Amino acid sequence: QVRPRRVFVLGPSHHVYLEGCAVSMASACDAVLGDLVVDTEVVESLLATGHFQQTTSNVDEDEHSIEMHLPYITRAMETDPSSDPADAHNPGTFGEGFSVVCIMVGQVNDQQQALYGSILAPYLEDPENFFVVSSDFCHWGSRFRCTPFDQKTYGKRLQIWEYISAMDHEGMDIIEAQDARGFNAYLQRTKNTICGRYPIAVLLQTLAAAGDDYEVKFESYAQSSQVTKKTDSSVSYASAVVTSRIARGASS
Repeated sequence: QVRPRRVFVLGPSHHVYLEGCAVSMASACDAVLGDLVVDTEVVESLLATGHFQQTTSNVDEDEHSIEMHLPYITRAMETDPSSDPADAHNPGTFGEGFSVVCIMVGQVNDQQQALYGSILAPYLEDPENFFVVSSDFCHWGSRFRCTPFDQKTYGKRLQIWEYISAMDHEGMDIIEAQDARGFNAYLQRTKNTICGRYPIAVLLQTLAAAGDDYEVKFESYAQSSQVTKKTDSSVSYASAVVTSRIARGASS
């Protein structure tokens, strides 16, 4: 198994309107457990395509979609996995031996999704690279301006939280099928408030453009609360793992 030398983190933009994708120009990211070095060579290569913008330090600091993953990446990439970060006498080594590339994904249409997928595919194919895509799922409630509910689309006698789950799982099934066009059609039809819909769409196009055969499998799903009345609200969360069938077959 190859230890990644580079981790790409794709996240949506919550605070600024962005068309296309942008890369952080920082040289390092504070990840609580230690600083993570940014791969500036890859950043420059992406900028050289002419299809990436630059983010400012203020935009970087305001955006949580990428930032929240960095401590987990740091912990997972710890050079001595047997050490306990809570042990002051044996803190382990964090943030060494790998770099990160932070990509903020703004609004992208079908053609742009395919374009960015073709740009990122060679990086995905490299076994020394690892990709993290940040997203949650449905934000249901009047404060999110999202309150879809009926007794026809997903069945009768459903509680609202069951309807939300069914809607989310329809999208999850489409993602597992790696159906980029179907995912866009699903979003258009359901209006599901998935924050990372554009990073996910770019990932699907990256998988399509890459030469390897990949499997996408969701491992967990949860809701912050079970909505039973229209004055309630909730946020859904789902996590998936993408693996290369070719690499998995070679390793076995």
